[in-house]
Amino acid sequence: MGQLLETIKQFFKEDNWSFTESQADTGLSLRFAGKSGQWNCYARVREQEGQFIFYSYAPIDVPKAKYPPIIKYITRANFGLSIGDFEFNFLMGTIQFKTSIDVNGEESKLSFALIKHLVYGNVVTMDKYLPGLELVVKGKATAEQAIAQIEG
Repeated sequence: MGQLLETIKQFFKEDNWSFTESQADTGLSLRFAGKSGQWNCYARVREQEGQFIFYSYAPIDVPKAKYPPIIKYITRANFGLSIGDFEFNFLMGTIQFKTSIDVNGEESKLSFALIKHLVYGNVVTMDKYLPGLELVVKGKATAEQAIAQIEG
């Protein structure tokens, strides 16, 4: 087991997150509950590359008919975000928010403070934009209206 994964596991243990380790790769499956809902998260470690990637998976399945307005919404949401980005899976109709850091190199070290900023920056952003995703998927607002409501 690599040092990055051990550091990340220790952070989540000390921060009272429950998680299960992935058998497929070096990662942890987690669950988060925010003001706007609950969703699954995944902490992925790429030891060789010195990378930590954290994903929040929106608890929404997007029907094909809603792909264009959802793409508009996440494109508008991504504009101006300084850390992380929304991603849309065209094959599955799923949305995720990704934050990541590269700490490759002898002088770089992944601290609990860096992990906390990366993880909580991720889940806070998903929590903020999730209501707009739901409005657009349910046809209760256009992408422009939903973004105006969220960012207004």
